[in-house]
Amino acid sequence: MDTKAILNATLIDYPIHGQVVSEIERLLAYLSLEATHQNFLEIGTQYGFTFALFAKMYSGKKISVDLPNGLFGGLDLSSSNTRNAKLTQAHSGCFFLATDSTHKDTLATIVGFLGDEQLDLLFIDGNHTFEGVKTDYEMYSPLVKKGGLIVFHDIKQPERYNIEGCFVSKFYETLSAPKTEFLDPLVEWGGLGVIRKE
Repeated sequence: MDTKAILNATLIDYPIHGQVVSEIERLLAYLSLEATHQNFLEIGTQYGFTFALFAKMYSGKKISVDLPNGLFGGLDLSSSNTRNAKLTQAHSGCFFLATDSTHKDTLATIVGFLGDEQLDLLFIDGNHTFEGVKTDYEMYSPLVKKGGLIVFHDIKQPERYNIEGCFVSKFYETLSAPKTEFLDPLVEWGGLGVIRKE
């Protein structure tokens, strides 16, 4: 799997916003080593950059939960619909929910869509408050297969994150599972943290 080609092609088609290219590049290389690439769920899709990346790597069900006008980068509903149409045209198996990931109805809908299948990848990049990321993890990590991956974005904690109410790192630090991290030392913000479902 040529992850550099996937990254370069996606950079042409989708704006990269809120992601560090060097971190994403290392994450893709890491994901390419996995034995299977079937289903993924992304919480927080914004402009569609990371969703498009994963959609090129994963051949199964491609699920997005994205809250329009959400506090941490949600687009308005019209822009979200335009983004979803573009992604659906380019990739099969896409399923989009324009709603709050923490609602029980959202979880039930995703469980119904997956049927008897599980997730290979869960990418958490939605509500960045401590309670928000904690709830996303607790609700959706049970859908990840044993040995599957859970990825958190924004695991660094620069001062501006404190001001913005972004506390992904605070929750991430509570997890005792072995972690793989992709951090660009030249960029104070961002950071990707990966744990494997045990």
